[in-house]
Amino acid sequence: MENKNTKFELLADTMTLFEIDGLERKMYRICALRAIPENDVLEGEIGGWVEHESNLSKHQGSWIRGEAKVCGNSMVREDAIVMDNAQVFGNSYIMGNCRVSGNAEVIDSTIGGTSSLFENTSLEDSELSGNILMYGESTVTRSRIVGKNVSIKERASIEGSQLFIEDFIVSDYATIEHTNVGKISEKAKKITVLDFAKMRFVSGEERPLSSVVISGRAILENLVLEGENIIITGQASISGLLRLYSSQITDFVSIQLKSKTLLLKASYLSGDIEIDDTNVSIIEENIKVSKMF
Repeated sequence: MENKNTKFELLADTMTLFEIDGLERKMYRICALRAIPENDVLEGEIGGWVEHESNLSKHQGSWIRGEAKVCGNSMVREDAIVMDNAQVFGNSYIMGNCRVSGNAEVIDSTIGGTSSLFENTSLEDSELSGNILMYGESTVTRSRIVGKNVSIKERASIEGSQLFIEDFIVSDYATIEHTNVGKISEKAKKITVLDFAKMRFVSGEERPLSSVVISGRAILENLVLEGENIIITGQASISGLLRLYSSQITDFVSIQLKSKTLLLKASYLSGDIEIDDTNVSIIEENIKVSKMF
């Protein structure tokens, strides 16, 4: 026999039609039948909107507040909260101590740990786990992100990627697409992607990256990247296999490798430089190049 719901009730007289995800839905305000101290809810407090009783767990401290709406097959559970004008729909689960607020949207996604969505963020067909914060108008689509101290801000976007990361920032108009970085047993650490930088089809799984800054209008595409203490900025364009240690690539450097590997240690490349399979062998460790050679 199913346990009686002693946590909240649906207020039948509040039934209102809302169009969400292209469907007209009958939704109801909730009312707390007891105090829920985990989210500072008082007994008798009127909460947000649900389509079904199953949209909010009957147990623990989860809650829906303000004009927030949860519908479809979605559920808010454990000690999570959805508030303000946020919307959660499709097959989504908001768990742990997560918070979804502002005008955030969660569609067919799972959020766990202490992750939070603020402002006008959007999460679709994705999984966030750990301590991940999304701000501004940032978007995550068809991705899995497991991390600690992760910030996705401004209009940054992540799509089709799997990231196991720690101390990670992606901000401004930066984009990450179809990229796999880190692994569950060894996360990539101290990664910053800023400005209009792009990472597409980048892999850094085997030897997780550490202390990397990618900024400006740098484009990393079809790339296997290994190493630590790396700065890539300016108009740099890079593809192929690179192993970089305490090195910097900037300005208009172009590296397009198909069969060779570039290894840089304590090196600096800047200016108008083109490197491909035909000349990569003349690049040495501890090199400083500031013009085409």
